[in-house]
Order: sequence, then C-alpha cells, then structure tokens
Amino acid sequence: MTVYDFGSAPEHWLFALDIASRDVAFFGPTESAADVLSWMSANDFDVAFVSTDPVSIVRRSELSDFAHETEVGNCVEKLPERQVFGSDLSMDSSFKQLLEDPWLVLADDGCIKGIVTQDDLAKPAASAFVLAHLITLERTLRRLIGTYTNQPVSDEPPDDSLESNDETLSAQINYLSGLINQAAKVDSLISDLGYSKNKFRRIGSWVIKLRNHLAHSRRLTYGEPKQPSVLERFAQIQQLMHNAVRIVEDREQIWNAISKSIIENRCGDECFAGPAATSIPVSTPAYVITAANPFEEFVCDETNDHRNRMLLEVLERKTGEIVEVVGRSPCGNWKEESFLVGDLAEDVVLNLAKRYGQRGVFKLTDELKIVVTSDGEVRSETSRHI
Repeated sequence: MTVYDFGSAPEHWLFALDIASRDVAFFGPTESAADVLSWMSANDFDVAFVSTDPVSIVRRSELSDFAHETEVGNCVEKLPERQVFGSDLSMDSSFKQLLEDPWLVLADDGCIKGIVTQDDLAKPAASAFVLAHLITLERTLRRLIGTYTNQPVSDEPPDDSLESNDETLSAQINYLSGLINQAAKVDSLISDLGYSKNKFRRIGSWVIKLRNHLAHSRRLTYGEPKQPSVLERFAQIQQLMHNAVRIVEDREQIWNAISKSIIENRCGDECFAGPAATSIPVSTPAYVITAANPFEEFVCDETNDHRNRMLLEVLERKTGEIVEVVGRSPCGNWKEESFLVGDLAEDVVLNLAKRYGQRGVFKLTDELKIVVTSDGEVRSETSRHI
C-alpha cells in the first residue's frame, strides 16, 4: 500500500522529449561561420549543430574569434558525451541535468531527436510536471497533519463555494499558506521530515509562490532577485515531497498511534481494549476491522457509512459473531466506526482488510491487543487493559 495507489509518483511522469526543441537546425560544414553566428545571435542560441559525421557543435562564444570567410566546419567540437542522453530520458532526470549544464541533447543511435535547454522550462509540460509535485506535497502534508495531531484531515481542502459550519481542523485548512503554517506548528512532524522550522518555512514559501505562479499560467522560467534558481528551488521542494511521502508510506508514527487506540462499543459504555476493558463478547482471537477511510484517505461520513454497510454485509455472510464498535484515539479526536468479529480465520480477515484498503487490523485475545498489518506482520503487542 502506498500513497500512489491510484497512479505513479510524479517524478516518473513525462519525458525530456516532451519539452525538447525537436526541430533542430543543422548547418553544413562549409557554411560561413559569420552567417551561423548571426543566426545564433538572432535566436539567442549558445550552441548550433553542424552536420559532420558524427554530428558536432559550435559555440556562439567561440565563433566571434573567426574571420568572415572561415567555414563553420573549422570551428566545431565534439558533442560532450556527458550532455548526450537517450530520447527516453525522464523529465525528472532532465531537470537534474539542467542543474549541472545549460543544455542537453537527446539522441538515439547517433540521430539527434531534440535539445533541451533551461529556456524549455517555459513549456506547459514542464509546468505540469512541477505542479504535480506541488499537489502531491499538499495532499501528503494534509494527511500527515491529520496523523500527527490525531485529527482527521482530508487530502483536499474544502470547497470555498459551499457554506459550512464544520469547525474541524480539516475544514479550517483552506489554503496552502495555512497548511504550511499548520504543519510548522507540529514539531514532531517537522523533525521527522528532517528540517528545522526555519528551513521548512523557507521551502514552504517557495511552494506557495511557485504554485500561485503556475496557477496564473506564468512560465516556470521566472526569476526572483536574491533567490536560488527555479531548478534549485524545485529540487528542494521535490526532496520535501519525497520525505513526506516516505513518512506516509513507511511511517512508524502511525503504527504507534494505532497501537494506543481504544476499542469500545458504539454506545461508549463498554470497552474491549483500553483502561477497564471488559471481557470480549465474541470468540477469541477476535478481530477489529473497518472499511472506513480507504488507503488512509480521510473521506466523508456518508462514504464511510456506505463502505462499512457493504463490509457488514460480507461479514454477516461469514460469521454470526459481530459487534459494532468504535476505534478511537485516547484523546478522542480521531474515531473510526468498525466491527469486532469472532469465529473468523485470520487470513480471511486480513484479506478483507486489504480488499477494503486498510493498513491493518486489531487482533484481540483475552489479554492482548495486537496490531497486524494486512500482510500479516505484527507491528505491536500490548496489554488489552491499558
């Protein structure tokens, strides 16, 4: 189970060829170096291709030193190998390469397919690539804030056009700026992400400015005085996204939070795991399973209720030992309606958990509360009475 269950990670999207200049001009080796220089100056090109065998290049900075009658073939140099890549180069790799070199060539079997320069970052595909990272980061941070505060937060902000009296944390984080500010308040989250508060806020300010910039159809190749280049800023934003995704996918924190959960009946007057836990009213080992919030995405009550009703229909066809329960955090901020079931084999329960998008289930014995992943790994084992 990963945060990308419904698609691949954005760094795997698109290719360098999607922003490359493909209509590459070639000059014959006998053409005038002065004419080539004029053409390069008119187009503000630093490099031009010469149709030698193999293809070579000339640099604008070098041509001004040659006389008018000089043939451009006398001014060439080999293509730098470190700047030549296959046409299947990813967009992600091209961004990283452009941090090192001002241009790169895409070629297959010696045939040039395109050239990519930093100016090509102005193309819509480059903006879409960056925007995908920003959206992934925003959704992932919202999910992490919910986990670290035990207050469920939806992956998407609420619709401003709809009036709502919802005062939950999820509803309060309407804007990206508010999200960054809220995340910065969660010390443990910032620490786990690997940042100081100042550095997190600095990168967060880049995220906000860049998202707003792209949302208004401005080109990616803008610059700001005294700021790192857009490629340098994007590299740091991408690293923040990777760190956030890593915590979502591998986080120990969520398992720690789950292990502290209290299991009680829907009325709240009988506890099956937690302080003053009573005897379990079904056969043991018993299991606690839910269909709510699939893949840990916080969804609306109506959707969760429907999913749980469908799960209940399946459970009722498999066992008569079912008790409606609630799993909640000790502080009560997080609650999830679930089912306590007995007389079911563990592999059946775990298969259902996986089908309904759950990270794991609780296994209850007379004395223990055990957290088991949907793949069967035991993540924690504590007394049922604490």
